[in-house]
Order: sequence, then structure tokens, then C-alpha cells
Amino acid sequence: MDPASRPRPVHRRRRTSTPPELRGRPVVVGGDGDPTRPRTVAATATYEAREHGVHSGTPLHTALRRCSDAVFLPSDPPAYDAASVRVMTTLRDSPVDVEVWGWDETFIGARTDQPETLATALQQAVRARTGLDCSIGIGDNKHQAKLASNLANPSASTASPATPGRTS
Repeated sequence: MDPASRPRPVHRRRRTSTPPELRGRPVVVGGDGDPTRPRTVAATATYEAREHGVHSGTPLHTALRRCSDAVFLPSDPPAYDAASVRVMTTLRDSPVDVEVWGWDETFIGARTDQPETLATALQQAVRARTGLDCSIGIGDNKHQAKLASNLANPSASTASPATPGRTS
């Protein structure tokens, strides 16, 4: 599972009480949010910014050059940690095994005849309790599940080709 407790969805979630000025706009999160500072890189970027070649690890000054209309926001690790804790607590309250690999990646183990139904239920629980979305990849092993999760981004569930009966 790829929870959306990463920088970009956390920032968007925080701004839901204000006008949706970030929806559909390229947003880059990194450093203190100042793209003119040296040696600062993007922690993440929205899909709109990615269309301009801005990705995690892109120097902010390069991001500004590639996407001059981007909104630059500062990183906020405590907010990401708090969001991750809320997501993981939700998962641990579910009938699955949870293996956390950082605040932005988790492997879920369960034996079920309906992995898509379980994935949908987990996504709904995470969204209801945290307001955040997540992508879930379904596979017979972690590698397959990770590949499927990447295909499911930004907030869907996808099964790898040979996966009946198990989610990871």
C-alpha cells in the first residue's frame, strides 16, 4: 500500500478549508519552499508538476526553471509523520498484517478470496479516518504488490497478473 501521507496530499488536505487554489496546479514541496535557495530539492511534486519534468529529488531551482508557474511549499516532516501514524493506526485496526517501510510505504498481508474487496474496504477506512487516499497493489509477494501499487497511483487498487487470493 502506498499511503498518501506524503508531502503533497498532506499539504492539499491541510488547505481544504481554504479555496482550492492548488487543485490542478503544479505544486512542488521541498526545503523551506524557496526555489532560489541553493542545495534544496523537491521532496515531491504533483502530477501537474511532473508533466514539466519535476520529480522528487529535482533541485528546486531546476523545478522553477522547468515549471515557472508552480506553487512552492516548504516541507513539514512532523505533519507527514502525524498523517502516517493516523494511516497506520487505521490499518492496524483492520484484520490484516501490517509491515511499515517508512511513512510512505506499507505492506499489508492477508489471505482472502476477495483481495479487491479488501483493498477497497481498507481504502475507504483510511479515507474516512484520515481524509487521505491510498493506492493498494495486490500481489502474491511484495515485489508484485509494489509494482501493482505503482500502477494504481494515485488512489486506486490494482492486481498484478497472477494474484488470486492474497494481498500484500
